[in-house]
Amino acid sequence: MKIGIQTWGTEGDVRPFIALAGGLSAAGHEVTLAVTEIRNKRYIQFGERLGFSIRHIGHLDLNEEELHALGPKLIKERNFLKQIT
Repeated sequence: MKIGIQTWGTEGDVRPFIALAGGLSAAGHEVTLAVTEIRNKRYIQFGERLGFSIRHIGHLDLNEEELHALGPKLIKERNFLKQIT
């Protein structure tokens, strides 16, 4: 089965999806993991080692101060559609 997974955040948000994609791949599925990592970290080596495809999509070009200010703003905004704009 072909499976697509999408995640975003920092390494702590992305790693569980890497594990999930690796497990699904080991079970014989064709997996693509789409990642938007806030700090622009790359995870291609995990896909190569665990047998699934990783696509890095989008990125946030924020300095540390902007990154720390973004969290509380997102938490206050309950409307998901407004969070992503």
